Amino acid sequence: MSLDQLISLVPPPKSVPDCDFGAVETAIGHALPDDYKRLVSTYGSGSFGGYLAVMAPTQDELVSGGAYCRQSLTDLRHTYANHTWIYPDGSTAPMVLEDVDPVPYYGWGGAPGGETGYWHVDGDDPNGWAAVVIGDGLTNDYHPHGLVAYLTDLIAGRFPTEVFGDDALELIRGTFLPR
Repeated sequence: MSLDQLISLVPPPKSVPDCDFGAVETAIGHALPDDYKRLVSTYGSGSFGGYLAVMAPTQDELVSGGAYCRQSLTDLRHTYANHTWIYPDGSTAPMVLEDVDPVPYYGWGGAPGGETGYWHVDGDDPNGWAAVVIGDGLTNDYHPHGLVAYLTDLIAGRFPTEVFGDDALELIRGTFLPR
């Protein structure tokens, strides 16, 4: 999936502030996925439909917020024993959260319904990290091709999400609301 496809579905704001990705990468101790950098450089900080927010690459949001999400997931991982992942093709697999501290997931965003977006930090290359969204239900979204691919498929109606209901999807598929 390309950013161009996402732009054709949800136009970005006319202008966005510049981001200091290097400072954030230094603070979190690893590089950020290129698709996230392109996404934030194009859309800026904000949310899809006022519902699904993508954290800005700042100390307050991505550094502190992403780490908070990771710690929360680490603390709650035992509650996900009977949950499953759903993939773009509709197949499912057991949701296994590695038994390491902290879990290899880092927050990238979330929604007011309690849904939290993470990168599955699997390996040293951030461009190979899956984008996942964990909600309150038993089935959670897992897109192996990254954040932009997930957002594009979700907004286009190609991702068989069980995390977001119809009302949330209608909002997400609306406009991008900058902060």
